[in-house]
Amino acid sequence: LVARSGLTLNTTSRPTFLRPPVASPPSTYQRRAMKIFVIYDHASAPASAHHKLAITLPAKWLELSVDKVKAAFVAAYNKKFAEAPLDGDSFALQVRDDSPFTHSDVRTLRTVDVPAKALSDRCEVRLVPHSAAAAPGASASARPRCKRYGCQVEYDPGTNHEEPAVQTPPQHHASPAHASPRLPGASSPSFARSLSLSLSLS
Repeated sequence: LVARSGLTLNTTSRPTFLRPPVASPPSTYQRRAMKIFVIYDHASAPASAHHKLAITLPAKWLELSVDKVKAAFVAAYNKKFAEAPLDGDSFALQVRDDSPFTHSDVRTLRTVDVPAKALSDRCEVRLVPHSAAAAPGASASARPRCKRYGCQVEYDPGTNHEEPAVQTPPQHHASPAHASPRLPGASSPSFARSLSLSLSLS
C-alpha cells in the first residue's frame, strides 16, 4: 500500500474484467415461425369448394414432417366444408420447383420432407390428389421419357426414330441401351487421352 496525499493506493491489485455471458447455440425451437399459404383449387373440384388458408407454422413444426401441415389444412377445410370433407390420405402437397435440374416446375412433397427444407416463408403450397401428383420421371399419359442425361423428354415408342436426340424436333433413341451419339474425333488416341484426363480430374 502506498500513501499519497492522504490517499491509500493498492499497487498490487489487478483490474478485473467481467466475461460476457456465453450465448447458447440456437435450437430448432428458437427459429422464427414460418407463414405459408395452402391452396386447394384442383380442376376436379368445383370452384365453390376451392379454398386458400394462411397457416403460421410454429418454430417446432419446422423439423417435423410436412404431413402435419397437410393434416392441419385438411382439418380446417373439413370444418368449413363439412358437407364435402376431404380424405387427407388421398392427397399430397405440391410446391413450385424452380430448380434448373428438374424437368417439372412442381415438386410433390413426401413424408420425409420437413418445412425447414422444403418450404419457404410466405410460399404457396397446393393440395392435390395423389393421381395428379405423378411420380418423378413419369407422366399422366404413361409415355416413357428419354433416358439421355439432361433430356427426359416424353416420346411415343410407336413412332420413335433410331437417331439420337439431336434433331429439332427431337427424335429420341428407342431404348436406354441405345448408343450415345459419337463425338467428332472420338476414335482418335488424343481424344481418348483427353477424355480419361477429364474424368480423372472431375
